[in-house]
Order: sequence, then C-alpha cells, then structure tokens
Amino acid sequence: MPRPRPDFVHDEASLRRRLRAHLPALAEEPLHAFAEGWDNASFRLGQTRLLRIPRRAASVALLRHEQRWLPTFGALPLPIPRHEHAIVASAPDDLPFSVVPRLPGEPWATAPVEDAHAAARVLGRFLAALHTPAPDEAPRNAFRSCALVERDASVRAHLAASPVAGGRGERAWARYRSLVAPPTRTWAHGDLHAGNVLVQEGRLAAVIDFGDVCAADRAVDASIGFFVFDDDARVAFFDAAALDAPTRERAAGWALALGLVHHATSEDDPSFRRLAAHALDRVTAPFA
Repeated sequence: MPRPRPDFVHDEASLRRRLRAHLPALAEEPLHAFAEGWDNASFRLGQTRLLRIPRRAASVALLRHEQRWLPTFGALPLPIPRHEHAIVASAPDDLPFSVVPRLPGEPWATAPVEDAHAAARVLGRFLAALHTPAPDEAPRNAFRSCALVERDASVRAHLAASPVAGGRGERAWARYRSLVAPPTRTWAHGDLHAGNVLVQEGRLAAVIDFGDVCAADRAVDASIGFFVFDDDARVAFFDAAALDAPTRERAAGWALALGLVHHATSEDDPSFRRLAAHALDRVTAPFA
C-alpha cells in the first residue's frame, strides 16, 4: 500500500494567499517544497523556517491537535518543532497551518547514526523526560492509547496477509496480546518512528511530528527500539529510558503490531520497509 493520495494540493500561489491573510510579514519570504509525508506537506519558508499544512482531510484534526498540545511541553533533551505561529484557521474553506523553525538533519530512516549506543542513550533520555504523568484532560488516541488486545483484529488481519512474520508471528502475538499495562498513563509522542527522528552528522538532532501526541503506555514509544537498534544498543536505550521488564515486553508487542502496519504500508519506501522487517524479526525471534 503506497502513501495515500493528497486531498489538498498546495502550490506557491495558494500558500502565499494564506500567508497574506494570516501572516503578512512572512508572505514574501522565499517558498519552496521541502517534504511530503502521509499527513502533512512541508515547505521551506525563508532560510530558517518551515510551513506545515495538511495534505489530507483526515490530517486537519491532527495538526490542530499538535498546535493545541505541543506548547504544553517543557524543555526536552532533543529539540522539537516549537511553533512560531499556529494558524488554527477555523473557517470552513480554510486550513490550519504552522510555521516552525527548520530543525537540522535528515530522517533516521535514510540517515544512519554513527554510534548506535550513543544514539540509544540520547533517545532513551528523551523518552524518560517526555514520559511524565499525563493530566486527566490529556487526549487519548484510538490507535495508541489502547491496550494491546484492542489491536487484535488488526494484527490478526496483517498476520494472515503478511509473509514476513510467519507462524512465529502468531505465536508471538498470542503472548503479547495478553500483556496488560498499568492504569497510569504518561505523555507519549504516539508516532515515534525513524521518519520522525532527525539525524545530523551521524548524531540524533531532533524529534518531529507530534500530531499523535497523547496519554498512553510508555511502551508505545519504546517500540522504536526494535526498529532502529540491534540487541545491545536496544538494552542501552531501554536502560536510559528507565523502562522495567514488563514495559520492555509490551514494547515488543507494540513493535509487532506497528511493524506489521508499517511493512504493509511502505511499498514505496524501501528504507522504512526494511526497518519494519527488522523489528518483526526481532520481536518474533523468541517464538521460532
């Protein structure tokens, strides 16, 4: 399954109209296409900024969600995209957009780190700082704030359709689906994968795209360890994140659930598909 087709196509003229309406001081800055993900399109605005705007109708709520909650986070060990301007744009014929500093680096999926153990410690400390207790009003996410067993139908469907996990995937899921997280929820990035972590000169440089930030089990974010680290570095990552043994096992369960989805939806992204296959191999290996 390739990346979904866009519902909104943005060109320079339409973006400049939005800037003139909402941020006239930036309307004449140089503007160039930068990147396009599943949910948002990004454009370089001048020398130091990015303009992020939804490319799908389903992504409008995600960007507004990020605009609402991202400013509530304090200092973190890695830079995150703090909003210089968050345009809610509540009119029916308008779209929200954000102007953020252009953080350095390239996605980890295509820009590998030089020292995996150093990266593991940095990312682990980032999660330890992010994963603070979430208040009662913190948002929930239907796909991330749930228990592993609530992913059962999706996982079983992907296991039936996917050759990458085989029979050991079914045995692994029979174990992971039974794991229960403690009732306390922390803040979680919600979509922490190698496309949302930036690398510059071989070192972790930033974490981006908080459209799925929510109250959830810490294991949801910790699952990235199975995608980007081999065994020794992953232990260092879990140690730096201060994760206990049950949370590490739930992280493996989330890596199986998310890895199946990522593998199935990355036909047009070989790097991401390779990372998903790596994760699926690691979390099912004990069940061979």
